[in-house]
Amino acid sequence: MSIEGSHRGATTTVALGDQVERELSQHKPLSVRRGIVLGLSAQQVGPVLALYVGLVFLTSGATSWVGTLIGGVLILAIAEMIRIFATKYVTSGGLMSYVLHGLGRRWGLLTGAALILGYVAATAAVASVVVVFASSALSDLGFSGAFATNTQVVILLIVGVATGLFACLGVQGVALVALIFSIGVVPFIVALSVGAAANTGVDLPALVNFSHTNLHNIVFGVTLTLGGLVGFDDMATVAAETKNPKRSIPRIIFTVVIVLLVGQLVAIVLQTSSMAANADLLAAGTSPISIVASSAHLPWMGTVLDILLTLGEFAGGVAFVTYGSRIFATAAEIGLLPRFVATISARTKSPNVAIIMLAVLQTILPIILVVAAGTAPIEGGLYFSSAITYFWCVPYVMTAVAAVVVLRRTGSTEVVSWVAVFVASIGFTTFVVFTFVEGLSGIYAAIPFISFIAIAVLFAIFLLLDRRRGGTKIELNRLASGVSQ
Repeated sequence: MSIEGSHRGATTTVALGDQVERELSQHKPLSVRRGIVLGLSAQQVGPVLALYVGLVFLTSGATSWVGTLIGGVLILAIAEMIRIFATKYVTSGGLMSYVLHGLGRRWGLLTGAALILGYVAATAAVASVVVVFASSALSDLGFSGAFATNTQVVILLIVGVATGLFACLGVQGVALVALIFSIGVVPFIVALSVGAAANTGVDLPALVNFSHTNLHNIVFGVTLTLGGLVGFDDMATVAAETKNPKRSIPRIIFTVVIVLLVGQLVAIVLQTSSMAANADLLAAGTSPISIVASSAHLPWMGTVLDILLTLGEFAGGVAFVTYGSRIFATAAEIGLLPRFVATISARTKSPNVAIIMLAVLQTILPIILVVAAGTAPIEGGLYFSSAITYFWCVPYVMTAVAAVVVLRRTGSTEVVSWVAVFVASIGFTTFVVFTFVEGLSGIYAAIPFISFIAIAVLFAIFLLLDRRRGGTKIELNRLASGVSQ
């Protein structure tokens, strides 16, 4: 796995991923079952079920399931887009490779710019969520200053330093911890949700009462749903290490998406009454799962789960920084970021400079919100999750357009594929246009502008750097291949 190019008559070869590729080749290929487990773990199914309902309730109320359902349909359409490519190509480049196959070099750079920014937002969102769980756990343990600004800043600093250290040292053990904590807690969350629903009741009339529902609430629900599901496409980057990838990858992706979507909808039904009864605590920063545990008359379980989910979310953050740092390092290796960012540790074979760079961004961005804006971490998590949605919209729309090119090129007449292309392209485009035309309220009205301006600026910089390199041939799918490493 190398990058080859010529510049001023010289030919260079970069082999950033060769060591990883050799190690991967020594392992048995991933089975479908193992791939599904890894996919659910990577999407942090435990933390999602523990936190999602509280987040959407704050912004969309009891009818948040409408936005969840719409967002789920869009994600399923994207999953079909990925199936179109995954059944034809075996690649480690994911969306980047797919866009390159369908649309070419320039749009590959655009997709790369959006993904790089997406990983910055994703790591910041994870850090914010870690603070939510950690603060709630400290409060449950009797620490009176758990929600104080100074405490939250200290937690963010600890998370940033620890994330960087773990990512630099290697995350084989941490990946296992993430798997255990992310999936192992699901039965406990389900049990607490059922117990809470048994005590508070399931308020079905409230779930279908649309008197206080408007398009803004629905769109925000879609935004958060997409924020919780985007990135599932990373599973396509392990195609080269999966058994029978052209069959397995589509099965893995659809299973992961459906399980997450059904889990979110069921959680909304079971947990919404608890959130409604404790809206003040939720707004003050108490973790949603602690509220659910109290409603189930098992408050001590809320403390245990807060601790477990803090560790699980942290471990997931280490993985995000590790994967994102590979994208940063590869971008630096081909000249799109400063060259020193691509420095590889001789001892650990990790891109330590890129890891530190991303860990610093992961720490600084939430601290700015907490200190300068006085934003609660749960709100900060909402901001970053919203930004993730907009950052990933660009790769998803590009993938849909690329799918049209591939379908026409191959003369496909598959009705489902063409319908999915239409739903994905029109759906995501409509979603983006609505956010600009109708607008959201408060800071959320600025997030789409900030996100798309950031993408445009980084894309322009990449185009300029690419042009200054004199037309060097760059294998751009390496920008995304680091996700699987």
